[in-house]
Amino acid sequence: KMKQQTKMRSSFTATHVTYDEEDPLGEAFALFSLFPVFLVCSLSTLVAFNRDLRVCYVLLCLLLTTGGCSIVKRIVAQVFAEHTNHHLRPETSELTSPGMPSNHSACSAYVAFFAILFAKRRLAHITSSRCYIRFVERLCLALATCVVSSMCAYSRVRLGHHTIPQVCVGLLYGSFMGIFSYIGYEFYFVTTLAPWIESFTILQQLGFHLPDDLHDAPQCNGIKHQRYENKNEKSL
Repeated sequence: KMKQQTKMRSSFTATHVTYDEEDPLGEAFALFSLFPVFLVCSLSTLVAFNRDLRVCYVLLCLLLTTGGCSIVKRIVAQVFAEHTNHHLRPETSELTSPGMPSNHSACSAYVAFFAILFAKRRLAHITSSRCYIRFVERLCLALATCVVSSMCAYSRVRLGHHTIPQVCVGLLYGSFMGIFSYIGYEFYFVTTLAPWIESFTILQQLGFHLPDDLHDAPQCNGIKHQRYENKNEKSL
């Protein structure tokens, strides 16, 4: 007879969430804690069906934020392990991976800052009632994102998976990534990189595009409209 061997099994920490059964709001905060996973799934679905280059950019920066946070965790754990225990998770957490900084908090802060800046930048370009309605929609979505992001960050402490310093550092790191990513989006991506990406025939056939929204990216409309005019002239 073959002996059954017990194998060690690991948990996928991105979706592994535990909570105190005595906490009446434990399940709700466990759902808030899955906000980054929901973001990745939602953005990936939008990329697959809409082929919007703006969504591709946001998703890529979100993944870079997550990857960068994981690298920082390992560095902090190796460099400061002998001097401090801030990298260790609370005793209530079942996770054994380093906890400084909080990856969930970093992703939440990144999305919140990017969404607020994206909506605020459009305030200066309201020229019609349609633009105003679109701005209000984006502002409400950005505010809702901030609320959910705050709840996600708080849930990591409430559920006992991170300490307050770990969450605070994660928020600072995510805020920096959100601001830096938006600056790159506004002054490089929509003006230079996205039009260059659109020029590839294979991507055009796949349907990847930067929406020609008059009140979305004012600084690149001249470039986009000129390109469309040239296309129309050639077709004539």
